[in-house]
Amino acid sequence: MPLHPTLYIDCRLDGRFCGKCCYDTRMPLTKRDVERIKKLGFAEEHFVDRRGRIPRLKNVDGHCVFLDPATNSCTIYPDRPEGCRLYPLVYEEDSDRVSLDPLCPKAGTIPQRFIKELGGALVGLINRLYEDYLGKR
Repeated sequence: MPLHPTLYIDCRLDGRFCGKCCYDTRMPLTKRDVERIKKLGFAEEHFVDRRGRIPRLKNVDGHCVFLDPATNSCTIYPDRPEGCRLYPLVYEEDSDRVSLDPLCPKAGTIPQRFIKELGGALVGLINRLYEDYLGKR
């Protein structure tokens, strides 16, 4: 069983990793994410964007700092943030529901049962982000 709930999908299109979700990312980071990635030897300043109330993955040249643009693969894949593990599940705050990001080319291949099974993990992640950084939920 993985350390964190994870949605496993094959992110390849025509034999190449898609990486679309890693461009202009706004992926939030929990305190656990930050500590786990720091243990890999990365300085927090290297990967954390602290503008705003909740820290996010830093973008460099328009993509996530951990994306290898030559292969569109994640250089820290086994240790990637919790939000990345659950993508393309997204939380729609306006309607208070979990859905699939329509920008993901593979969203249509994910069975509804995974949305139900992992939706609670996504809501838990969001609650933890609020607690970690805003002191509420």
